[in-house]
Amino acid sequence: MDTYMSQEDLQKVFDQVTRNVTKEVAGIQLHPGNAPPYGELCTVYTSFNKGFYSGLSFSAGINFFTRLTRFMLQTEDVSLQYVEDFTKEYLNILCGHIASELYQITKVPSRFLVPTFHHGHYQPEGFQQQFEIDYFSKRSKGVQLIHYIPNQK
Repeated sequence: MDTYMSQEDLQKVFDQVTRNVTKEVAGIQLHPGNAPPYGELCTVYTSFNKGFYSGLSFSAGINFFTRLTRFMLQTEDVSLQYVEDFTKEYLNILCGHIASELYQITKVPSRFLVPTFHHGHYQPEGFQQQFEIDYFSKRSKGVQLIHYIPNQK
């Protein structure tokens, strides 16, 4: 990122946008928590490759992502492929809102890559964790947003 923004301010933006988008897009209210994801864990990940060079992952149990997909599709019958596709679309929407909010603050346009879906925890190569934000929802404990920055050389 070309304009300085403190980690605390950045974390506040990510937290607020994540909670707002998750409520709007998935109908799930996230609350601050301190339990890491558990169960059959899945992670959706993307990296910003212009303006704001970093990575972002969102991890939760498969039940969280299934619930998200059911809400987005407005049906109970969802396949694993739908869960993967709609989870990637969720992160795509989330990152679009984050990029927009960061632009309003920094005036630096950001671009991000197409999100990828992973079973289990995903740690991107060449990146280190800058911060994580843990959440829980009414029916899901252990939802986690992790922001990555490039490894220092």
